[in-house]
Amino acid sequence: MSVFKKCKLLALVYFLSFGAPGLQASWTPTQFFTVGDTGASPDVGVDPGGNAIAVFVNTGLGGVIEASQFDPETNTWGTPFQISIPQETGKDAPAIGMSEQNLAYVIQRDQTKPAIEFSQLNQSGWNSGIAYSDSGTLSKPSIAASGTGQFAAAWISSVNGVQALAINGVSLSALQVLDSSATSTTDLVSVAVNNSGTAVAAWLGSNGNIRYSLYSGGVWSPALDVTSEKPNQYPSVGIDDSGNVVFVWKRESVIWANQLYKGQLFHSQKISNKKIAAVSGPLCAVDKTGIALSIWLDEDNNVAFSYFDGKEWSHGVAGIAEPTSVLSLTKDDNKNFFAEWSYNAGSVHEIRSAYFNPGLGWSQTETAATSSLALRNPRGALSSLNHTAFAVFESGGNTDAAGTFSLLAVPPSPPAEIQGRVKKDRFPCQTDRIHIVSWSATDDPTAVAYRFREGTKLVGQFPLTGPFRLDFHNRDRKKEVTYKVSTVNSLGVEGAPITIELR
Repeated sequence: MSVFKKCKLLALVYFLSFGAPGLQASWTPTQFFTVGDTGASPDVGVDPGGNAIAVFVNTGLGGVIEASQFDPETNTWGTPFQISIPQETGKDAPAIGMSEQNLAYVIQRDQTKPAIEFSQLNQSGWNSGIAYSDSGTLSKPSIAASGTGQFAAAWISSVNGVQALAINGVSLSALQVLDSSATSTTDLVSVAVNNSGTAVAAWLGSNGNIRYSLYSGGVWSPALDVTSEKPNQYPSVGIDDSGNVVFVWKRESVIWANQLYKGQLFHSQKISNKKIAAVSGPLCAVDKTGIALSIWLDEDNNVAFSYFDGKEWSHGVAGIAEPTSVLSLTKDDNKNFFAEWSYNAGSVHEIRSAYFNPGLGWSQTETAATSSLALRNPRGALSSLNHTAFAVFESGGNTDAAGTFSLLAVPPSPPAEIQGRVKKDRFPCQTDRIHIVSWSATDDPTAVAYRFREGTKLVGQFPLTGPFRLDFHNRDRKKEVTYKVSTVNSLGVEGAPITIELR
């Protein structure tokens, strides 16, 4: 682990090494870089190929937005450079949405104009000339991206209310007012977009209800209510590739959820533990298949979660936090979710992380970084192709900020299914008892091979093309045998196996 000095912006890259299949890992630092000025409000994005960009405010230069690009071929970060409008200062609250390689948007706020501005990365490089002027105070803006060049962005103006636009590649839609009566700029708009370009925005209405709008066919729909019960707080939203939406929010000390499925809104339901109060707003992420995960901070200083498998919610605890912990949640398109949170208690200052896969459960909590100074404001991004995650956060005292970056390797997902049966071939003098084990292909794009074990013994490693069946002859009918199939990625990282027992 590394200790960060005051008044430095540091970038630190880690990778995870796995000693055994499953979700056990340890962080190992591999690289540092520093910038002499302070940095604040970091965010990070990554495309499906593992190309990451970190953005932050350089407060030492009066508030300009800078970026650093990560090179997955060399595992190095480039020197930070300015991406906001040249010769202008006073920028803050950058947020990045990143799609395929060389396509990203960084949205930022300028309260001095006031305006919401975009810095665009395309094949020709960076363009910082996109701006939307306003006459009111502005909230922090939000942006979401898919891996297919689709983006959605939204913010709140104290004069014009909730505003949003969608982006297809380098083409920006017209800016549209979604709710002119919602003008509280201390609230945020939650946005999500799927691979087909359907987007959703959710926000807190002026009367305390949760409202939303869908973008499809080039326009945003009229605002509708998710629930009539109130008052509510902190809406968060996700959308799958079929256009189904999951909403989560906080009402009093309970986390609630609802689903928009095939255009129909369901009844709201409680998804937090009824006996343990929620103290923070929830975060929500939805996989392309409709799997959803929500996390929040509870009164016992735990990072609590609820997982939606497409039919029902189940809740639990992901890790230990403290009362001032700030949470972050992101996902890839392969059913992996990455959570991180700050932990500052006494002399302990850490960024902690864990990731979740429905078939594997939660990993153990890892300490991504530690410092003698407070660590705050974590943000993360997860790449589905290379199974790499990046984390950024602030490091410093009460007035000084710094940042760090982390890289981890996520184990690949197991095959979707394993099957087994017992066959008896009878001969005049004996019977051959055969265990026949077969498995289906994994849908994980990072997997390069299968590993098959009989108990703890490695039978062999097999290519993705198969075979998908193994026969074991002369089995003892009195002895139960456990067979396991796992996947391994190009880094040599092995995921947790699926198992079957035959006698």
